[in-house]
Amino acid sequence: MLPVTRLFGLFAATSSFLGVCKGSPINNADVLQQTIFNTGNDLVYAAGASHLSEWCALSKAHFLKDLKNNEAQDWIIVAGNEAGDLDSMVSAIALAYDISHTKHKPAKAVSLLQVRNSAIDLRPENKLALDKAGMESGHKDLLTLDELPYEPRELGKRIKGIMLVDHNRPLSYWGVTPILGIVDHHADRGVNTSADPRLIQPAGSCSSLVTTLVLNHKHTHGPIPRSLGDLILYTIAIDTKGLKKGQPVDIASAEAIIPHSHYSEEDLMETMKDLGKELKKAKKDLDGLTLKQLIQRDWKGDIVFDSTTPIHLGFASIPLSFADMIEKTAEQTADAFFTIDTEWAHENQVDIAILLTSYKNEKGEKAREIVLTVRAGHRIDEKEAERLFHDVKRDIEASQELDLTPWNGGQELGKWRYAWTHNRDDGGRKVVRPIVEQAVRHW
Repeated sequence: MLPVTRLFGLFAATSSFLGVCKGSPINNADVLQQTIFNTGNDLVYAAGASHLSEWCALSKAHFLKDLKNNEAQDWIIVAGNEAGDLDSMVSAIALAYDISHTKHKPAKAVSLLQVRNSAIDLRPENKLALDKAGMESGHKDLLTLDELPYEPRELGKRIKGIMLVDHNRPLSYWGVTPILGIVDHHADRGVNTSADPRLIQPAGSCSSLVTTLVLNHKHTHGPIPRSLGDLILYTIAIDTKGLKKGQPVDIASAEAIIPHSHYSEEDLMETMKDLGKELKKAKKDLDGLTLKQLIQRDWKGDIVFDSTTPIHLGFASIPLSFADMIEKTAEQTADAFFTIDTEWAHENQVDIAILLTSYKNEKGEKAREIVLTVRAGHRIDEKEAERLFHDVKRDIEASQELDLTPWNGGQELGKWRYAWTHNRDDGGRKVVRPIVEQAVRHW
């Protein structure tokens, strides 16, 4: 597996895969019997896919064609975050569709999943939702990071700009690419204040916020595709546990979108309850994943430039205990686990990694762990790694946000590694990340 920075080095040499788009869009919102995707110089038709899949494939093909011909200056990329979860993916697809179909002022827009194509199905709930919505198997209809013929920093010079969904601060590799709009439900980072729209507010699901925009617009060619309505319902259902949690906007958006879905004749609360259970069950089906894939499947990381030395910091959310991950290794040792973890870090040039586990303990209670690892060799030397480790460890332990207990697994973790357990129910990435980022900025 290649790190993104190395992958982009290969893409410029493989840009010949961008074929010429032949044919015209089919402009109706009914379920179609074929979808279109680009392979070489021809468009291939796949049976049984939805209109949404067809539109995604066409927008992708047209965008890549215009990019190849240096004619992409009017295009807007709608980018989800780098974790590639269902909410991020659906929010990007929905907003790109909305921009492309807004009556009287449609614009050229394409959704971008900021993951490799192979990473989409590392989340089984993604595959289930996309299959149920009639999207193309293998995800040929979706544009992913490994299909871009240029690094994002260079790509940004060739397009109109990007819109961010499910995050409100662009990844550093976008450089000075214009940020045209933001829709997000995370804490406001206070950047890109001129973006329009700039909709950042609490919600169980970012797709709920996107829905408020989509349904506020009249669209060319009639109602939105029912398959898009389905995807939005799936996303809200899994993010709000079937509307059992979340914010009023989640309920309002689900109520508003269900008439535009294939569930229009069903009871809302029962439908959301059933969908939430179905998607949650799929989400937990991780038996076939390797340890590297478990780290990759929900990874968020970027370069922190406003520190003494630029540091690549990343967070992986993993629904297994640290002990269970150790048991998955052939040797069943912490050292064997960190050998695999180090390979992942080396491939992706990570300086400091935080693994955030969530699982049920022996008593059936929800428990969490934080595993800290700092590595020298990429951007920092051993003295710097030593100091960074102690500074971050100190700030994590000093935080009043968490009631930490040192991990007691009976094994030595090694140099610049430490682990804690805690029982804060919502003590995942949204709580831990600001603590660590603050420490990295001041180490």
